[in-house]
Amino acid sequence: MKMKKQKSMKKYVNIGLILACIIVLLIVPAIRWSNGDSFVGEEPFLFLRLAEDVGLTDNLSYSGRFAAYDWGVPLAMSFAPSILIYLLPFIFGLLSFIIFGLILKKLEISRKVRNMSLLLFLLSPCFVYLFSFTNALFLPLFICLLTFYLFMKKSLWTIPLVLILPLFNVILCASLLIVLFFYMQYNEKKSQNHFILLLLLGVITSILYYGYFIFSAGWPGSFGGFSFDPFKRMVFDLGSSFGLGIFVITLAAIGILVSWKNKYENKFLVASLVFLSIFSYLKQDVLVLLNLFIVVIGGYGLYHMLRIKRWNNDTLKKFVLIIIMCGVAFSCLAQFNNLIEEGPNEGVVKALEFLEKQEQGVVFSDYTRGIWINSAGQPNVMDSQYKFAPEVNERYEDSTNFFYTRDVENASLFIEKYDIKYVWVDEELKEEIWDYDTQGLLFLLEYTNQFNKIYYREGVEIWEVTKEE
Repeated sequence: MKMKKQKSMKKYVNIGLILACIIVLLIVPAIRWSNGDSFVGEEPFLFLRLAEDVGLTDNLSYSGRFAAYDWGVPLAMSFAPSILIYLLPFIFGLLSFIIFGLILKKLEISRKVRNMSLLLFLLSPCFVYLFSFTNALFLPLFICLLTFYLFMKKSLWTIPLVLILPLFNVILCASLLIVLFFYMQYNEKKSQNHFILLLLLGVITSILYYGYFIFSAGWPGSFGGFSFDPFKRMVFDLGSSFGLGIFVITLAAIGILVSWKNKYENKFLVASLVFLSIFSYLKQDVLVLLNLFIVVIGGYGLYHMLRIKRWNNDTLKKFVLIIIMCGVAFSCLAQFNNLIEEGPNEGVVKALEFLEKQEQGVVFSDYTRGIWINSAGQPNVMDSQYKFAPEVNERYEDSTNFFYTRDVENASLFIEKYDIKYVWVDEELKEEIWDYDTQGLLFLLEYTNQFNKIYYREGVEIWEVTKEE
């Protein structure tokens, strides 16, 4: 009778976790749809455009460039872009959650710790970010999870997965191979030949894929500085867009302290955690893998706190646990709010609809608006997809100078150099770039005859460059 109750409880807990996962995956899309908002951020616009027009040339980004993108997500969407852009994050979010649970079971982690780890994973800012909308990381994370699970089962289906993973994200492909090496070295040495095969295939595919990009477009470009603040880059609560929750990190620290005496019994976990922690500081994408290890160790920490008996009283114990779990939930809710409030707002969407109806011509704005401008069928000067883009640093420097110049001759030279037909300015850009309303480009727009305002609504201005007679 007792065994039947335990099995029944396990079943209800599993169903509850799945239902909770479905709810979490639907919150952001449902609220944005109910508010009549469009996609979250830039990436859905980019991937939808690429999925609808697969090719080696992008005539809109940087006013024309070799299409050196991570093509995995657009290709996966290309069969039905307008439908799959909404469905894929939900489908692969649910599958990733299930496979992660299977991995934990395969690693022989106890049921209670496993459930706590799954709950922390579900409430992590990283999970909410990855699977609430179409972005560059949700599919490669799923492939990493599935590859690791199949590697544990010694399945040869890992071969096609490793072959395609560089098309999605070469950094995650390299990180996964190193994690597989640690697992093979410390947990499954019989899989050495299997790992070597995957390593060779991953390296060869990456070299061929990115070697072709380098051959066609030159070395990857970059601009801007590198942030040396590890906390801001890695911790969501301190500014990272999909980083680790600070209260989950607290639980993980407790888990490390509790299990440190047994560190040599799980060298795979320790080695992977150290490597991913260092590498995620250098490459932020790796945080999606680091988060998996953090929530597992955090699950151990939470389990220990529930079982520990050396508390002065039960009230203090309950108070500390409530504070920590409220903190975990708060990070999750904060991520929900960030994604719900993320642009583009209604004013930007309407301006893009107007821009789409205009004669095609290069639109100048800050590079953070470039992908939105492309979605309206208009070329830009530059956008945030700067890898392998032409003259990135030169364009960035020229654009910065144009923002702040009040010299008509210098402005004319810039306009002629990039063949600019339109200028896009919105309220948010005014607050971020200029200190007052007549500074730099704002003065030229308002007080010279070089520009004609053709659109002004809900905080967005579109100016057309006037032709000289």
